[in-house]
Amino acid sequence: MEGKKILIVDDEGYIGDLVVDFLALENISGVKSEDFETALEKAGEDTFDLIIADVNIGNASVEDFITSLKTNNINTPVALMTGDHRIDNEFTFKAGAIGIIHKPFQVAPFLASIKEFLEKK
Repeated sequence: MEGKKILIVDDEGYIGDLVVDFLALENISGVKSEDFETALEKAGEDTFDLIIADVNIGNASVEDFITSLKTNNINTPVALMTGDHRIDNEFTFKAGAIGIIHKPFQVAPFLASIKEFLEKK
């Protein structure tokens, strides 16, 4: 996983910091964004191996974000992140994402999920 770059989209800054720290344990570069609009700009300006997007960011829709990525020919795979355990695989795949990570998460399972998502690419 070393040398990969992941865009983290979460409006809670401390969650983004935590994810960046977890990724650094595997020498993965994490870039934070606190909203979908900025994330879309960053994804268009740089190359990422994966985008991890929180499902609930204000009134914005993660489904619209994923659609906007595709509309802008950004084909980076997206994994969802949420504390809402009602969000399931069916929602995840309908939204166009490759998987989901439920909060709160622990280091080892989180990194195992990231490895799995990167291998799906």
